[in-house]
Amino acid sequence: MNYEKIYFDMDGVLSDFNKGIVELCKMEAPTQNPNTPEYDERMFSAMRKVDRFYFRLDPIENTLGLFKEVQDICGDKVEILTAIPKAIRNIIGADTDKLEWVRKYLGYEVKVNIVLRRDKPKFAKGSNYLLIDDTPNNIESWRKAGGDDLLFKDAESARIELKLRGILN
Repeated sequence: MNYEKIYFDMDGVLSDFNKGIVELCKMEAPTQNPNTPEYDERMFSAMRKVDRFYFRLDPIENTLGLFKEVQDICGDKVEILTAIPKAIRNIIGADTDKLEWVRKYLGYEVKVNIVLRRDKPKFAKGSNYLLIDDTPNNIESWRKAGGDDLLFKDAESARIELKLRGILN
């Protein structure tokens, strides 16, 4: 398929959010816990105590290379689509930290769309808009909005799937 846009999520696709929660916040990873309001409150409270949490996240192994490989082929059709916490979570500077993270690891030419999670599906303007995301709820919302999706597990399986879709050689 010839995609109009290919959106990469950040947390859990490009940046290692779970490792950040474990190493920077000294908590168990969200994937090892039920998504409960109690856990979320503890997690966001811990994140508020870490200066520039999102900027300090490590890249996920091999995903920067995957992003650049897709970008080399598809050019400015490749963008970042990442969510920040709601204002009530009080994670000051999350948007700036995410933008600076992209600048540090991927360069200044990459377009970064920073939204609330509920607004991601607004970017799904048809089946030729692809979202690469690790969160099943985001994938489901994207699909319901009419977009194409790839549920991210790791860079190698994503690379295989992108080859099957004709994006990578």
